[in-house]
Amino acid sequence: MIDALEHCSPEVRLVFAGSGAFQPELERRARERGCSERVHFLPSRPREELAEVMSALDALVLPSWTTARWKEQFGRVIVEAHACSIPVIGSTSGAIPDVVGRGGLVFSERDPRDLAGAIEALRRDPVERAAMGRVGRRQAQEMYSWQQVASRMSDLYRQLMHRPSSPAAPPAVPSPSRPVQARG
Repeated sequence: MIDALEHCSPEVRLVFAGSGAFQPELERRARERGCSERVHFLPSRPREELAEVMSALDALVLPSWTTARWKEQFGRVIVEAHACSIPVIGSTSGAIPDVVGRGGLVFSERDPRDLAGAIEALRRDPVERAAMGRVGRRQAQEMYSWQQVASRMSDLYRQLMHRPSSPAAPPAVPSPSRPVQARG
C-alpha cells in the first residue's frame, strides 16, 4: 500500500488501524519513500469502536498476498467495511474478489500500480464510491447477516437430512481439529 502512494494523488492518505510487528518496517518504508506524512497509524481499538473507524474511511484496502502455504480464505473485514457502507479495494488473493463483489474494486496482488489505479478511480469518482458502498452494504445484509448465514446453514442441514444415503459411499467423517494420538 505504501508503494502505491507514489502513484496516487498527494491528497491520498493511508491509515493503518492497530499495531503489530510490521509497524516499524512500514514506518521505515514510508520514510524511505518520502511519504511518511501521508501514512498514519492508529493504536489498537476495542472491537466496539471499529465501526466508527471504518465509517471514517473513503475505502478499505485489503492487500492480501497469496503465498505457497496460504491464500485469503474469506476476508471478514470486507463484510465489516461493507456493513458500514464503505467500498473495499481488495487483492486477487483467494476469496477476496468474490466477497468484494460489486461493493468495490479488485487489483492484482503485489501490484502497487494496479492498487494505485483502483484508489485513484474511487478518489476521482465520489458518486461511484458511494454507490459501491451502498451495494456493499446490501451484499452484507443479503449474504452475510447472522439471519442469512443461519438460514443457509438450516437449508443445508435439511438437504442433508433428506438426501438418500448411498450404500456405495461411506458417510463422510469430519477431520479432527487436532491430530489424533493412538494409544496402545
